[in-house]
Amino acid sequence: MTGHGPLIGVAPQRGDASAGSYGHEYVADIFLEAIVAAGGVPVMLPGSADESLIATYVDLCDGIAIPGGHRPHPSMWGEEPIAAATEYSPERDALEVPLVRMALAANKPLLGVCRGSQMINIALGGGLVQDLDTLPPVGEQAHWNHWNIHRHAAHEVLVDEGSLLCRVLGGRVRVQANSSHRQCMGTLGQGVVVCAHATDGVPEAVEVPGRRFALGVQWHPEFLWKTLDSDATIWRAFVAAAGAGE
Repeated sequence: MTGHGPLIGVAPQRGDASAGSYGHEYVADIFLEAIVAAGGVPVMLPGSADESLIATYVDLCDGIAIPGGHRPHPSMWGEEPIAAATEYSPERDALEVPLVRMALAANKPLLGVCRGSQMINIALGGGLVQDLDTLPPVGEQAHWNHWNIHRHAAHEVLVDEGSLLCRVLGGRVRVQANSSHRQCMGTLGQGVVVCAHATDGVPEAVEVPGRRFALGVQWHPEFLWKTLDSDATIWRAFVAAAGAGE
């Protein structure tokens, strides 16, 4: 831990190379601001497939956060992709799978957001539903619009009682969330459990029981932490876990 709070390693998002330029890595300001506001010290982890370097990242950091972005490539769970090649990032996949596994093995607090929540499941052997609209809706409830709604609540999320997420939220079992994803959890990885659903039945959060803090949320709490206390609480709980040590 630094003198200013726990060190939070953040996996980078990627921008593709355009004509006359190189590809680049970045973390969105709002993601960093959410960590700082919760008392953490964020640092971007440069992309790499070098597992010895990734192990050093995990050793140095008090917690690991994985943001949203590109779709995870479905070859990781044995399917063919349905989207355009530009929607995937093999560089992110190569970093994040071992990063998740090593963070969990070291019992370092781990927070996955959108793609990051999906990578927790994939790293532990699970897969995704590539088009969530193919899921049967619950009863007569049609699917919510889950795409590209960042700056206001899109739907309600029902949280399982007794789950880590429920404890983080102070016992709340209903919260509002924004939404921007076309995929969702499919087959669950080893030890992964779904701990929240949207009211249309779409899985919205996963966790790995038995770890100090291992949580993935399908929505984007970095956008609404200033206005939704439930989102701010997620950031505070994650950073607090990172600061608590073993």
